[in-house]
Amino acid sequence: NSYFDLYDLAPVGYLTLNKNGLIQRANLTATIMLGLKTDDLINRPIQKFIFRDDIDSYYLLSRSAVEASEDFKIELRLVQSGDSPFWVNLQASLQKDGELWLAFSDIGDRKQLEQSLWLANDTLEEQVTERTEELSTAVTRLQQEIIERKRVEAALTESEYFFKESQRAALIGSYRCDFVRGMWESS
Repeated sequence: NSYFDLYDLAPVGYLTLNKNGLIQRANLTATIMLGLKTDDLINRPIQKFIFRDDIDSYYLLSRSAVEASEDFKIELRLVQSGDSPFWVNLQASLQKDGELWLAFSDIGDRKQLEQSLWLANDTLEEQVTERTEELSTAVTRLQQEIIERKRVEAALTESEYFFKESQRAALIGSYRCDFVRGMWESS
């Protein structure tokens, strides 16, 4: 009786499938998660409760695991009768008599967090891309400004050189007067 309570009241859904994939036993948690009474689950194919987009993945994995006599795990969506799908982590154990024991737990909260993380990551990547483009534009603008300043500096240096050379050739110079100190300077 205590083992029955442990099985039936576990926080994980348990199903036992026969060789043909028909449900033979279900615990209380499985019936609640699938939204049916135990009698309504018995002898129904497990595929009836797997979301249509996940059936092929489940079938291929379970088929190859059964052929290799191996246990398997898969994350897929189950559906309640007439309700929206919900994510579960399903673990299957193949028994010697050909039965397949399934244990599954709801991972909807984790999937929502993963979705939120994906969205946040996408947003962050967009922001990084935008900021990188802005920085690249700023770097290009600064490089152009540096080139222009060097050009202006070279032109100014050349102009000063020609000015000094013309003064020297004309035998005139330039004078600077500091009236406060009373000093004259010539070049």
